[in-house]
Amino acid sequence: MTTRDRLHELVDQLEVGELRAAEVVLRGLLRRPVEPVSAPPRRFRFAGGLEAEPDLAERSGQIVRDELGRSA
Repeated sequence: MTTRDRLHELVDQLEVGELRAAEVVLRGLLRRPVEPVSAPPRRFRFAGGLEAEPDLAERSGQIVRDELGRSA
């Protein structure tokens, strides 16, 4: 087990109220500026941005049949 692993285990054992103090101590040990961690870019940026009625996928077959006269 590495030192990093042991530190992770220790942090996981902290109570919620102790986390801020641990963060302050660890940041004080850093010799470089700390940049905020950003979330990685979404692979499909549009994902989650589409809204439709719950049965749209089911209805899509019927829409294709009605509009194009063929099976979906």
